[in-house]
Amino acid sequence: MKRLFTSIFFMFVVIGALTTAQAAIHTITSEVAVGQGTINPLGAIEVANGGSQTFTFVAANCWEFDRLEVDYQPATPTGPGQYTFTNVQQPHHIRVFFKQLTYTIAASAGANGTITPVGNVTVNCGTNRTFTFAADADFELEELRINGVVRWPTTPPTAAPTFHTFTNVTGDSTIHVTFKETDNPPVMYTVFVTVLPAGENWGTVNPGTDFQVVEGGSQTIQISANPAAAGITYRISSILVNGDPVTINNQLNSPYTFTNVTGDSTIVITFDTTHTSIRYEELPELGVFPNPTDGKLNIVSGDLEISKIEVTNTLGNVVFVIENPTNSFDVSSLAKGTYFLRFTTTRGLAIRQIIRN
Repeated sequence: MKRLFTSIFFMFVVIGALTTAQAAIHTITSEVAVGQGTINPLGAIEVANGGSQTFTFVAANCWEFDRLEVDYQPATPTGPGQYTFTNVQQPHHIRVFFKQLTYTIAASAGANGTITPVGNVTVNCGTNRTFTFAADADFELEELRINGVVRWPTTPPTAAPTFHTFTNVTGDSTIHVTFKETDNPPVMYTVFVTVLPAGENWGTVNPGTDFQVVEGGSQTIQISANPAAAGITYRISSILVNGDPVTINNQLNSPYTFTNVTGDSTIVITFDTTHTSIRYEELPELGVFPNPTDGKLNIVSGDLEISKIEVTNTLGNVVFVIENPTNSFDVSSLAKGTYFLRFTTTRGLAIRQIIRN
């Protein structure tokens, strides 16, 4: 009986010792996001009661230490890249967080072109970033600089690039492009504009002076006669393009468009006037010369009998009258400009325009 009691007592002593031994071991669990860095040792680490355990952590390439949590609460490392648990009395948890490094690429472009994206561009470490650039019309790439170093033009010469890619970025960088006028500007042709009668303001032409058109391009020229005034109607008499007549659908407003221009061209626009309140006959045999004149005018009239000539200015005002004229008369007393001769004949009224030089 005494021996049985002794055995039972020994068994409880052993069980108590085992329980005490188990209670003397504590687990510390360590964690870190895969790929961002390492913590060592990693996982479930057993530490004796009252003992110590140091964990070291190192950021992966392109990452850096961000923060530390111990038992899910913010904690401060106990040393550079490490944390030490001392006098461990219970289980613990430790997790280290890393953040990705970022860098700035400053992108800029000179006048007459663009770069995309532009400005200070944030790029994650170890990644790639492409910048594209384009010149405006009639311009081309002049120079590409990366971190202040000319990367284009190259020796030997190569075709002008339209983009640049920073690969595996590991630091701040700059990219700058400049542009210049193209070495082969577009071919331009000239349209020579003539408006008649010279010096008179009988209509408007826009553009009214010689202008240029790019090869293969188009340009419209607006042609309009002035509104009627003082009994005189102004009209577009003729339009000649490269010497050929153009159909005038409206003698008050008739624009003309040069299309697919492949060479220099000419356009001659002539305006004339008619008196709207009086009927005038054509009378083709009636003429005056020389015209323009410095003073003396000769009349050709065939079998027409002329009883009177009225000389009027462009406002319709009568300047002077010649009764029963001969076959010549003098207008040297007139100021320089345009005038109208209104003939009274046996076959009706007729009008002729003269220019006094």
